[in-house]
Amino acid sequence: MGHNGNLLEISLEEGTTRKVFDQLDQMPHGIIPRREGWVVTNTTKGEWWTFSPSFESRQCYSVAKMGGKVPGTESVEWVQQVIPVGESKALFLDANRGLIAVDIFSRCYSIYQPDPNWCIQDALPCG
Repeated sequence: MGHNGNLLEISLEEGTTRKVFDQLDQMPHGIIPRREGWVVTNTTKGEWWTFSPSFESRQCYSVAKMGGKVPGTESVEWVQQVIPVGESKALFLDANRGLIAVDIFSRCYSIYQPDPNWCIQDALPCG
């Protein structure tokens, strides 16, 4: 993933690159293999994208219109990472709102506020 929002496929054997997706914003994070495809956190847009194995976009989940941001960050999105949990849940590590636990199928969510001195960059599901 490039700083400019392009998603590139790199051939280690040939040393070549190929652009496979160019609709992400600056500073995307966290490409993770998932369910016969990939997921990517589109950090500065507050989105989580799912892709096929060949990087055709499947779904985009967004928290950009959610309230609850820290005062002064109303126009800024920063979802550092989204951690898939099982088949239907995800944890959005949102620097401006807190930890957002989402059930994708039921469209329900809970927000948890970590210690304000913490800066959570990544997480792993346990259990």
